[in-house]
Amino acid sequence: MIKTTRNWVLGYFLVLFSTLFLFPMTSRVLGLAFLFSLIINAPSEFVSKKVSKSVLSLVTGLALLGFMFFLIYSAIPITINGARASLKSSNPS
Repeated sequence: MIKTTRNWVLGYFLVLFSTLFLFPMTSRVLGLAFLFSLIINAPSEFVSKKVSKSVLSLVTGLALLGFMFFLIYSAIPITINGARASLKSSNPS
């Protein structure tokens, strides 16, 4: 059992290490996302033991909704400014 687990872990490490050279940007982003998920996991388990699930779902839903509104609020001016810049560069007059 231990030898099989060790082989699996070694195999995963070799695959991850090889992807760093084959797909450098993608594998670094996925690795960073994995580290963030590990960092977030400990506080989330602690909070889930202390607070009821209905309160957690309400807070999570409101946080996601607020984040979505913030993304839309910040993306619209960036899109408009990019369109204006491309129109100015295409019309040299």
